[in-house]
Amino acid sequence: MIMSRHFFNSIMMALVLSLALAANTSAATIGPSLQSKLAGLAHTASVGTVVIAFNTNNGLQESHLNIVRGRGILSGVKLEKLGMVAVNATAGQVRARDHFRQRFVAGN
Repeated sequence: MIMSRHFFNSIMMALVLSLALAANTSAATIGPSLQSKLAGLAHTASVGTVVIAFNTNNGLQESHLNIVRGRGILSGVKLEKLGMVAVNATAGQVRARDHFRQRFVAGN
């Protein structure tokens, strides 16, 4: 799969942000730039590339991917050793984060 330069830059920016903001939390959190992007968006509106960082010491697991798939997100870029996945998501998919231990960070 060949990534566009914009998509690659978005992934790298999101990765840097997510690493800088990474923290062990008991509930899902949304980074500040994504929170401001979500304000006023319809449930079905695209928020663009989002990196979902799971609270894990063992990298990305199938159970993490099942959480993402459960939101209707069927494709993305896996960052397996980091326990992250970059996806294109809608506002509703990001808002459905409750009860999961992960961090969402906007990529663009």
